[in-house]
Amino acid sequence: MIGTDRLCPNCMNDNGGETICPVCGYDNNSIHNDADKLPERFWISDKYMVGSVISQNNESVTYIGWDNGENTVINIKEYFPSGVCVRNPDKTVSMVSGSEFAFNEGLMQFIEINRKLIDTSLPSVIPTVSVFEENGTAYSVTNTLAGITLQDFLSRNGGSLKWEQARPLFLPLIDTVLGLHELGIIHSAISPKTIIVGRDGKLRLTNIGISGIRSVGGEIPAQIYSGYAAPEQYGYENIPMDFYTDVYGISAVLFRVLIGTVPPSADERINGDSLTIPAKFANELPRQVLVSIANGLQLLPKSRTESVEVFKNELVYGETKENIRRAGENRRREEAEIKKGNNENLGSYHILDSEIKKIIIPALAMLVMSTAATVSGTVAWFSGSRTAQLTNNSAVINPEGDLQVTLSAGTATTVNEKVVKED
Repeated sequence: MIGTDRLCPNCMNDNGGETICPVCGYDNNSIHNDADKLPERFWISDKYMVGSVISQNNESVTYIGWDNGENTVINIKEYFPSGVCVRNPDKTVSMVSGSEFAFNEGLMQFIEINRKLIDTSLPSVIPTVSVFEENGTAYSVTNTLAGITLQDFLSRNGGSLKWEQARPLFLPLIDTVLGLHELGIIHSAISPKTIIVGRDGKLRLTNIGISGIRSVGGEIPAQIYSGYAAPEQYGYENIPMDFYTDVYGISAVLFRVLIGTVPPSADERINGDSLTIPAKFANELPRQVLVSIANGLQLLPKSRTESVEVFKNELVYGETKENIRRAGENRRREEAEIKKGNNENLGSYHILDSEIKKIIIPALAMLVMSTAATVSGTVAWFSGSRTAQLTNNSAVINPEGDLQVTLSAGTATTVNEKVVKED
């Protein structure tokens, strides 16, 4: 067993008793944690030794730590919400007068969330080992994970991924978000900064925290991620956050991963709802991927894909509400024709049972200046200064220039546009 006095508080390796850690270069004679943080080598729960600060947000402070019972490196997260509490000289935490409700509400959420994550089997979550109250606040303990953020990963790998690369990475993460929802947890901060790419090549979702820091207007300062936060997180039309908030976040992350650019901030899109997709990506990406992202990025929840489960079905199988509705109509039409003993007009409307679960998205009407597609009750407008053409039931766009995508609710219409061909 290594004596804790020989553990480097910055990396938790045996420093051999040296002042300068031979592993990470940390100077043991320097004070690194600020006065409002726990000091290095501070003990909590008579079991965990606190090390250097790893990160901090408006909800909590995360330290590297040492589990003296298991003799292993851990992460320790301390509930320390900005603006509503202070650190006392004895390192306990006190609430700011008048902020007791905000502090205690967040404290209860912090404890509840982490208790739900104890020993979780969700594939893209680092399980909580322990959660407890002490020093006037609460702590959660997790194992460590070596890796880099998805944001750094993308910057080191050309800025974007192809769908064939992203698909196996993101499906377990999408399943994890669905699992969180089944536990009653809304993440509401899904972004390339809160997703870790582990050394095992798998994605992990971090920063699962209290709702009080995920929307503006609360007593605890908001911490949201521009481009990935949904309109309701900006207080848009007083719409509450819900599971559809995470649908927006996942869609925005996939947009960033597949297109290579951050989507416009939702508070900017409210005044001018448009996205730009380079035409080459519109050509390369499977149609159902573009459709599912477009539906997931709708501003209003009533127009947006309502759940992660539906989003996944759209993303993987192309099972949009519109296509399923059309399949049902075609099926009923076929049955009616069979009853009449007249099958001569079935043609391309015929859909086999085996195809119901994997419906081909119908071809779009082709316009000189724009193409409109009605999908799941929403309209995706694809406009650009070039002519689209159909090849094998897919829209092929001249790869020069950008594809302007404007999302709005309603019925597909064209104004002052010339239809070149329509199937």
